[in-house]
Amino acid sequence: MRADIQRFRISPWPISAELLFPSAWPRWRYRLHHNVFEVSDPDGFEVSETADGYEMSVEHRLVPYAPDEEIYLQLAAVDLDDPRALLRFVNRYGILGVRFGRYAFFRDFPSFWEIERKFDEALGHIFGGYPSSADDWPDSAYRVLVLSEWIGEFHFGARCIRDLITAWKIVSKQLDLSAASWEALLPQDVPTDENEAAEFLATLVTPALKPFHPRLEVGPPEPAGRYGKWTLYSLCCLELFTHIAEGAVYRHCANSRCQRLFVRQHGRAKYGQHRSTGVLYCSTSCAKSQAQRNWRERKRRAEA
Repeated sequence: MRADIQRFRISPWPISAELLFPSAWPRWRYRLHHNVFEVSDPDGFEVSETADGYEMSVEHRLVPYAPDEEIYLQLAAVDLDDPRALLRFVNRYGILGVRFGRYAFFRDFPSFWEIERKFDEALGHIFGGYPSSADDWPDSAYRVLVLSEWIGEFHFGARCIRDLITAWKIVSKQLDLSAASWEALLPQDVPTDENEAAEFLATLVTPALKPFHPRLEVGPPEPAGRYGKWTLYSLCCLELFTHIAEGAVYRHCANSRCQRLFVRQHGRAKYGQHRSTGVLYCSTSCAKSQAQRNWRERKRRAEA
């Protein structure tokens, strides 16, 4: 890490942080119904509450996780005003899980009490209230709540990720504070200097890393369908953490129809072997599609 961005004291794990990424996680088919992302067939899943989350019998629906996908950067590029784009993302990666643990990962977010009040009002209108446990609701309704996410919650989680990226760009000298644009933070809470940007980054990322701590557990292997120890939002924060730890520098994809931020190119090699320098495109598919457009343009000019 460069000397000018050593304001963070990274607490490393005794093993590579890459090993703490989940190998797979359950995904479902979602629909956007009345501004709520909900599983198309919630009655097809068994849901039971545990001490640290929810357990579901979904072993046949586990999908491998590829760390080089840089999901948090893909999330930051999604058009939040386009319901179809949102649904494509959710059906590829899942909901963010903003509501997990009664917004446990956002308790230290500045002025969150104002945001939570709006969430509670919306949930009360949509679901008729917020249940404290599975016993408070019929099974089918509780499954819908656990596996669902109001679009406002998703927007908030996505905007938090965008603000965290902005904060890291400021701290790492990739963006001037005066040019920063904040989306989740309320005007009175916007950082006024680099130190405040760093404090905001540490305050919001650290709680989301708790599910990934090293641990020894006694007993049989954990069921593959366990859900609730971590969420997609917390996974995005873990991806960001690894980039902070390595002092990563963002690039914009050179594909004229993409231009999203990326660190390593996806789809080129196995994880751990990706180039982070001298790469123009976020993925091999973006590189190929831009090359095809360039070829068609050269052909059109030659025939003109």
